[in-house]
Amino acid sequence: MDLPLHYSIVKPLFLRNDERLRLPATESTVVVEERTSHPLRQEEEWLLNAITEEDSLPWSVFRSRRWPTYDEELTRTAVLPLLTEEAHTVAMMVHSMDVVAAATKFLNPQQTPVIVLDQQLYAISRQIQISPPETHGEKNFFLMMGGLHVEMAALHAVGKWLDGSGWIGIVVEANVTTPGRANSVLNASHVTRTRYIHQVRRLLKTLIKAMHPHKQIQTSMCVTVSF
Repeated sequence: MDLPLHYSIVKPLFLRNDERLRLPATESTVVVEERTSHPLRQEEEWLLNAITEEDSLPWSVFRSRRWPTYDEELTRTAVLPLLTEEAHTVAMMVHSMDVVAAATKFLNPQQTPVIVLDQQLYAISRQIQISPPETHGEKNFFLMMGGLHVEMAALHAVGKWLDGSGWIGIVVEANVTTPGRANSVLNASHVTRTRYIHQVRRLLKTLIKAMHPHKQIQTSMCVTVSF
């Protein structure tokens, strides 16, 4: 069966040079309903389990067992046919947004289309939202990066804060990791390894505080990234 022309044909589209750097004049705020407990509170619960229980659970197992369940209707999903054009172009992203908007309107006319993208595609789509806000602006689409890329961006920001602080020498001397891996942690090139080292650092800080509750101990900056 042939695909309809409005789906299979991608119209050429480009952004002018002045549109690529133009930022919105007003700030926008999106309020997301919090369905679970605060992420930092969840991390504190895992840390307490790790230092008090004899059979402490790994972080992933502890979080999976605490993940809440909801009695809701199943989400209707669909897999659309693939297109041959390159994804990281303005024309393809506008076409994809239009297709998603049409599908969402067919299934749920009252819902704003929600699109989750990789980091590079998200950057292009945000430029599209800024350029023609009347048709593809924030009132028409809700765009967000996927959980992996959000975590990578957060860990990379933490690495910039720690760069030059002597933190690499501390974790290497403590035999937590090797010098090469410690440098890769600053760039967050390996998410699982980066998350693990930050968890170890946070756990050590909690243990020191538990052993010396009345002393003011200076520790390195600790940032917890959670989903």
